[in-house]
Amino acid sequence: MSAFTIPTTNNRACDCCNRRKVKCDRGQPCQSCFRAELACTYATIPRKRGPKGPAAKRIYAIKQDQLQTRETAARATLEGAGKPRNYSRSPSSDADEQVNTTDSLLLPFIPPGSGVGDVQFDPTSLFTSFLRFNHAPNIHSGIFEPHPMLARSSIDGCLELFFKNMYPIMPILHRESFAVRLASYQSEPELYALVCSLCAMTMIQLFTTPGNHSDLLSPICEALISESLRARKYCDYIGSTSTETVLTSFFLFCSYGNLEKNNHAWYYLRESISFAQSIGMDDEKGYINLDVVEGQQHRRIFWLLFITERSYALQRHRPLGLRKTISLPSPDDSHVDPTLLNNFITLAMLFQNVDHSFLDLWNEGDDSEFSDSMTLKLHQQLRSTIPPVTDAIRIQKADILVSQQWLHLLVWQLSLIKGCLSSMALVETMRLQFPVTIAKSVLDVTSRVSVSDLEAHGIGMQEKLFDVGCALSDVIVCVPDLATISAFEVSPKDCLHELIATLANLRGGHSRYLNALITKADGVLQLNSPSATTFQPYLMETNDDQDSSENERSRTISPSDSDNLTELLYV
Repeated sequence: MSAFTIPTTNNRACDCCNRRKVKCDRGQPCQSCFRAELACTYATIPRKRGPKGPAAKRIYAIKQDQLQTRETAARATLEGAGKPRNYSRSPSSDADEQVNTTDSLLLPFIPPGSGVGDVQFDPTSLFTSFLRFNHAPNIHSGIFEPHPMLARSSIDGCLELFFKNMYPIMPILHRESFAVRLASYQSEPELYALVCSLCAMTMIQLFTTPGNHSDLLSPICEALISESLRARKYCDYIGSTSTETVLTSFFLFCSYGNLEKNNHAWYYLRESISFAQSIGMDDEKGYINLDVVEGQQHRRIFWLLFITERSYALQRHRPLGLRKTISLPSPDDSHVDPTLLNNFITLAMLFQNVDHSFLDLWNEGDDSEFSDSMTLKLHQQLRSTIPPVTDAIRIQKADILVSQQWLHLLVWQLSLIKGCLSSMALVETMRLQFPVTIAKSVLDVTSRVSVSDLEAHGIGMQEKLFDVGCALSDVIVCVPDLATISAFEVSPKDCLHELIATLANLRGGHSRYLNALITKADGVLQLNSPSATTFQPYLMETNDDQDSSENERSRTISPSDSDNLTELLYV
């Protein structure tokens, strides 16, 4: 396997190759460091060559030095953390202040109101244990054996975070049953693969890092992914597919999605769906011989895949593989909190409105069936699907209501592309100004939940906020009448500014979507003026990775669509 190296102008070997006395191609990273899984640096001042020694001992010594340096940095950051920057977004509750009291190297988001009791949790111990796992030598053996540096305490810490933060979003594991099952994870490669993929997803989705340590988290996640894939080589997971096989692929999808490796993420999402179909999760006949508990778990897994595939297909312009072929989970399932389950069912009902015909239109297929009546019907269905969610767990509330407004936005964008909008339409959803209403609704939701409630949804929440902000920015530019507004009203520019502030609060301000939205809104808000410095510390370098920026045409209105906006002003 070859490394993806960046050509450099270094005229000497890297630090590790120099110490190991091996040939260096002077890349960044070089091939030797990539194969040995070492951090490739050029910081050491060249010294006189010393005597040669066993290569394995040198590699081990280098890894120990690097590990000790990172552990020292981690603990120093946690012990000496100060308060973070103040963002323009005001905290909506004490929960926000609690989440932002330290700017730690890795801060787990454990929101109140999740229905789980508090436990003592040490993020430093969890992170440093995973650092040791990441720097341990690889295992090459003919028989399966668990990684000696993957401690049970680390796994338990990740499981605690999962059930506190992510279970309301994906109620697909039964805590007590899984705890019993976990006793044999070291001897069963399929279960071990599931555990590693779950830990990878939890680490990358629920932890955040300040900019000067942002390189620490992704390697840990990727090492856990590699360990999950290694374990799969020791079992016939394709020929003997199980529920654990489906979940492992789904957690790998979540991990790659948060790493913004979108082609990898799509591959494992489709793999998870294929495995689910192979064991009959999409067929009512497949539930006849299952007991009630397992049958309800299978239904929840199917509908989670259903929701996820539709959301991801809309964001990446992908085709659908699942259809509505089974009934929703029973709200009387005694193994899941009734409020949590009812809101999960509500979310599934919301995404049922995204059918194959809508995806065909969205993916620029045949538009012969598209009409004003179809648009009005879709908006009405999106409104009527969701009952009052005042009693919802906040993490679920954020997901349901933001997703609802995001789907409204996509229907509006499709109407714009097909030329069905007007500035003088009698129905609000058919007006060019409708994104202003959508943005206000989204901000009303985000102001009522904590930052941690938004963070629990990973990169998907950032993308939805970004989409709303891009549409709002385009409308402000193309609809001049929006400038005439009472001084007592919240203006569209205020909404755009607040959306940027909300993104600045997520992931410690280190999101490429924040940078992209600031760039897009610059002409509207004049963020590059001397007085507009609120968000400047959070401008990120552009991610040129083609995999992570694919299909972003759905994020913004194209020049031709902007022309449509201008032309439709006087229709």
